Amino acid sequence: GFLLILAAVLVWHSPRFEEVFLKAIQFFRENAVENPLAAIAFFTALSALSATFFLLSSAPLIPLAIAAWGSPLTFELLLLGWILGGMLTYGAGRAAYPLVKKLSLYERTTYYREKLTPRSQFWFVLLFRLAIPAEIPGYVLGSLRYSFGKYMLATFVSEFLLAILVVYASEALLLRNEI
Repeated sequence: GFLLILAAVLVWHSPRFEEVFLKAIQFFRENAVENPLAAIAFFTALSALSATFFLLSSAPLIPLAIAAWGSPLTFELLLLGWILGGMLTYGAGRAAYPLVKKLSLYERTTYYREKLTPRSQFWFVLLFRLAIPAEIPGYVLGSLRYSFGKYMLATFVSEFLLAILVVYASEALLLRNEI
């Protein structure tokens, strides 16, 4: 989200950045046409990884994807990637919490593990899922062995809402450039 806002500000206020942005769109469109399955797989995989690792973001590619495929397909692929990323973090939290303890995520997840329980109410978990960066709830709730079905429902609802917002904002960025 933050990267998308930063890109929008740069595009609106920097002719040089706008030129680079338009070239990136053209490059992505051409590659998406030449290798549609590879482009779809790349975008979906990057979306999944962005929901798994704090330092990755699929936000800069969203306007490019919209320009290549349109908003409906971009929305679906983004949502699919984020759901897959949520599944990965939940699985990692559930199966490999001892490994998570060795990673930098341990401090971040310990605080939330102390606030939640496997019996936390769904609405509380949904709010947690909406408020916290995407990767943390999966690791935390997986390690707590929170209900996978409830976790996936909360993940779907939160990612659905965020995907609508991000795709809408990306469309506004593209319309500003009349692409």
